[in-house]
Amino acid sequence: ANSGLLTLNGYSGGTISKWQSSAASNFATATDISNTSATYTSGALTATTYFRAVIVNGACTSFSDAAMITVDPTSLGGTVSGGTTVCATSNSTTLTLNNSRGTIQWQSSADNVNFLNISGATNASFTTPVMNADSFYRAVVKTANCTQVNTSGYKITVLAAPPRNITVLGSTTICAGSSTQINLTLNGYSGDVQKWQYTNSADFSGTVFDTAVTTTSLTISGLNATRSYRAVLTNGSCTSCGAN
Repeated sequence: ANSGLLTLNGYSGGTISKWQSSAASNFATATDISNTSATYTSGALTATTYFRAVIVNGACTSFSDAAMITVDPTSLGGTVSGGTTVCATSNSTTLTLNNSRGTIQWQSSADNVNFLNISGATNASFTTPVMNADSFYRAVVKTANCTQVNTSGYKITVLAAPPRNITVLGSTTICAGSSTQINLTLNGYSGDVQKWQYTNSADFSGTVFDTAVTTTSLTISGLNATRSYRAVLTNGSCTSCGAN
């Protein structure tokens, strides 16, 4: 509701000939209003406006003090942007509220229905806390005297990292230079095989070499030195290494 009720009090003598409105407090440009009552209800306003009554007493004309009706801009929620998936092992992401108008309060929810305020989260950019499950975030935006608006719930999916405790099925000992083939096969894993890797150190502390193999099995032969092998697995944007 953006109209206002004005009442002229404390005047004596003379009559109210009209009211006036202006965008400036000095009424440099005034618009006459055909109202001779001591009360006046403004119409719908789109900007802050000043009003005054014009009082005539014989040949004398005077003006009441100006009354200002402040028009606050409507609240504008805007839109949220940022990451939509995070890894369970490293799951902080930054959300940004774009094209909003008003003060901001970020909220979080586990079900996109019941939201709670996040203490201190009142800027346009917000870094999420650690999440153990899918979560929803939204911004509540409000200008001074206008109704608040809420953005839609913004879902962040928490991806489980592929398990690291993976076993490799196959022989582990051969003679140097042997043509015997060793078939290594992943067992008990989830996610996708991105590649296999090998190194000459037992704990992968040395130089690590990638292979082009992206299947669950790796065939090896003709080794002249001990090597360690592992598979690199991905689940969405999450990566883990196992089977070394």
